[in-house]
Amino acid sequence: MRVSLTAAVVTAVLLAGCGGATVKRQTTLRWSAATQVEDAAVASVARITSGAPGGVAVGSASEPGGTAAAVWTSGDSEHWTRASGDQRVFPIPSAMRSVANGAGGFVAVGTAGDRGAVWTSGDGLHWEQQAENDPAFTGAAIASIQGGVRPGYIAVGTKDAHAAAWSSADGRSWKPVTVPDAAPGSKMNNVAAAGPGVVAVGSDGHTGAVWASGDGVRWSRWSTAGKPFAPGSELKSLQAFAPGFVAVGRDSGGAAAWRSADGHRWSEVVLGTNGAEGDSLAAGGPSLVAVGGGPNGMQAWTSSDAARHWRAADSGLPAGRPGHLKGVWVLRPGLIAGGDVAGLPIWVTP
Repeated sequence: MRVSLTAAVVTAVLLAGCGGATVKRQTTLRWSAATQVEDAAVASVARITSGAPGGVAVGSASEPGGTAAAVWTSGDSEHWTRASGDQRVFPIPSAMRSVANGAGGFVAVGTAGDRGAVWTSGDGLHWEQQAENDPAFTGAAIASIQGGVRPGYIAVGTKDAHAAAWSSADGRSWKPVTVPDAAPGSKMNNVAAAGPGVVAVGSDGHTGAVWASGDGVRWSRWSTAGKPFAPGSELKSLQAFAPGFVAVGRDSGGAAAWRSADGHRWSEVVLGTNGAEGDSLAAGGPSLVAVGGGPNGMQAWTSSDAARHWRAADSGLPAGRPGHLKGVWVLRPGLIAGGDVAGLPIWVTP
């Protein structure tokens, strides 16, 4: 079954191939570490979203005995306070991987022990863990959540080493949904709203893969013409961006971006060949912003022509120190991203 999305997002126009496009240096986007992040020395931030009280960042923090899920909030993007919660809410081990703000409030997803985990909050400050004993999350790792879609929230990840998805009306009660072509080793890394439905990206265990759903319940894997995803490639993040879609991740050589007008025909641009990968993507700033990193440090790239060409935009980021920028988000007046380098968990642009 092919899932149809509205013409506002998917058009019949095909984007031209990128050929041997190169990544150029960009100096107009400058990053700086947030002025103050509570418990920054032990923090790793995976995703950030907006909503009262301003910004909400989720990730994990090192604690005596292990790593626990953690949340930070900010009203100005520069000063971040860690939300309180005991081990009943943030058990050890656990970690939040993604967060969404929808009609039911904030919902964060990730892992707790050897199972998927869900947390909810009405204000971003006070959190509760949900569905702790739900068998749907046994053996699962939830990687991404999207709010504001039918039936309310959609989450994706893996279950028993296969790509998996779940749906919820309120963020508290969840139902597993069938994912076609979920071969052993497959995974869904990111889900994004697109037209009346959602699109998820990841890997089938061998190469990049794209799935779509009009209602969050019935999914199909999109066929891709011309084998655009090399063996070993994996898509980490996707953004609906007129006239189609843009994705980032990695191929066999390093960080890469792909673009498509219809979700079936994709063109690739190599972002870097130094072992880096693209982790997250947002529409904002100079048009499109991708972030990631690898053994040589945090990295960022920008595109102002619908992902045909990209420029490195890592001014201000520490070089030569392994790490990743994650979860880039447009939080006015600038951009904000999480990080996994100890002491430097949140980065902002003017």
